[in-house]
Amino acid sequence: MPIQIRRAAPVAGAAVAAALGLAVLAALYATSPAPPEATFVSRLTAGSGWRPVAALVAMMGLIWGTSSLVAGHFQRRQLAEVDEVARGMGLQRIADPSELTEPGLDLPILRRQMSAVLQGRHEGTAVVIGCYTVGGEHAYGTAVACFRLPRELPVFALAPEGLSDKLASVFGGADIDFEAHPSFSAAYRLRSSDEAATRALLSDSRLLDRLASDKGWYAECDGTWLGLFRLDEQVARAALPQFLQRATPLFRALTGR
Repeated sequence: MPIQIRRAAPVAGAAVAAALGLAVLAALYATSPAPPEATFVSRLTAGSGWRPVAALVAMMGLIWGTSSLVAGHFQRRQLAEVDEVARGMGLQRIADPSELTEPGLDLPILRRQMSAVLQGRHEGTAVVIGCYTVGGEHAYGTAVACFRLPRELPVFALAPEGLSDKLASVFGGADIDFEAHPSFSAAYRLRSSDEAATRALLSDSRLLDRLASDKGWYAECDGTWLGLFRLDEQVARAALPQFLQRATPLFRALTGR
């Protein structure tokens, strides 16, 4: 499944819907057979049987069109901010998955709908950054940094301990613990279909200690790409450079670069 990028609000269609809805409501009100002292709704719906239906459709068009215009305005402002941040990072925002210049990027985290996607190179490595929203009532924005791997690595998934067992059904294998590093094993759940190769990859004590002391990281590796993200912290658009700088040392530690 390709990366999912949220489409821009249909400004032209929204403007037409809002204008038509307003025009129909104005015409219904002006031609109403109801007395002048009647309520607004009564004047719109009074008369033949088609008037209430026309009033309802027009009202729905006006509400949808107006809300879409407002949403589109804020979305364009947000994307303009992302564009400015991307330029400062030497990256480029893409509007469609077909614009990705790096092939084979299909990490599970990217199957969420992304509000913005940046691509380019960072310190000599191809990177893709996805911005998305997590949470329900108290939703907030965060990001995932995806790095093109310099060599093929085992497929694995790392998550804070307590993640749903759904992850196990995707990657297979049991939770991989390191007896010599109980802090890491208590803080994270590590799964892979190739336990031996994954153990060898994460055999560096400094890496395990680093992850244990900085709890909350998620890592998804499909063999050619590594995605790093957190769900316990908000990553504002203006903070994307700092997030990338924070994720890069972890990428280098995992790949030995």
